[in-house]
Amino acid sequence: MTKKERIRKALLAARAIAALAETEERDFTPDERVKVAGYLAEAKTLKDEIKEAEGDAALIASIKGFEAEMDSNPEQDPVAAALKGTVGMRFVTSPAFLDWMKSIAPSGSVSRQAKGLISPAVEFKNLFAKDLVTGSDDESAGAFVQTDYTGIYEPLGRYPLNVVGLVNRRTTTSDLIEFVRQTVRVQEAASVPEANVTEYSGATGEVSGEKPEATIEFEQVTTPVKTLAVWIPATKRALSDASQIR
Repeated sequence: MTKKERIRKALLAARAIAALAETEERDFTPDERVKVAGYLAEAKTLKDEIKEAEGDAALIASIKGFEAEMDSNPEQDPVAAALKGTVGMRFVTSPAFLDWMKSIAPSGSVSRQAKGLISPAVEFKNLFAKDLVTGSDDESAGAFVQTDYTGIYEPLGRYPLNVVGLVNRRTTTSDLIEFVRQTVRVQEAASVPEANVTEYSGATGEVSGEKPEATIEFEQVTTPVKTLAVWIPATKRALSDASQIR
C-alpha cells in the first residue's frame, strides 16, 4: 500500500467516526477522540514524508542538471550553444524568476491546488541587434517588399465645386450663432526617407527619418445670422416661354 493510499485510509476511518457521532448527535467518546487524533497524526506524518521525498527528487534532478551542464561543451554541443543565449534560457535563469519559483514551490514542485500564478517581469538588455532592420536594403527587410497595385485611376483636374459645397448648411432658432473656426492648418507634410540608423549623429550617409512637425489652431467665433438673397425681375410670359430660367 502506498503512502497516499494509507493517508486516504486514515482519513476515511476518522471521517467514519465523525459521521457516527454526528448521526447520534453527540460528542466524541474518549476512545473515539483518541482514535481520530491518531488517524490525523498518521495522515500528517505520511504527508510530511511525501513532501520530503518530492523535495529530495527535485534536488536530485537539479544535481543531474548541473552535472549535465558542466559536462557539456558549448563549442562541441550545438544545441547547448544555441540555448545558452536564448530568451527562454535567460528568462528561466534570471534571479527574479528563480526567487519567484522558490516562493511558490519551496519543495521543488508546484502544488496542484495553486491557481492564478503570474511570474514576475524580467528585463532583458541588449535583446535586439544593433543594426537597424530597414525596408530599403535588399540584404535587410527590403527583399520582402512587394509593390501593391491598387487599381486606382487618378485623372487630371479637380472635382467640380459649387456654392452649396462651399457653405456648411445648419439650422438655428437664434439671431446669434457660435462656431469654432480653424486658424492654422497642417501644411508641413513632406516625403520622408526611411531611417538607416538607430541614433542619428549627422555623419555623412546617415538618414534620421525625422518627420516634419505640424500644428493646428482654432478660435471660437460668435456672429449674427445673415440673410443672403437676390431676385431677378421676369414676366410670367418669359418664365413660360423659357422655362429653364426658373
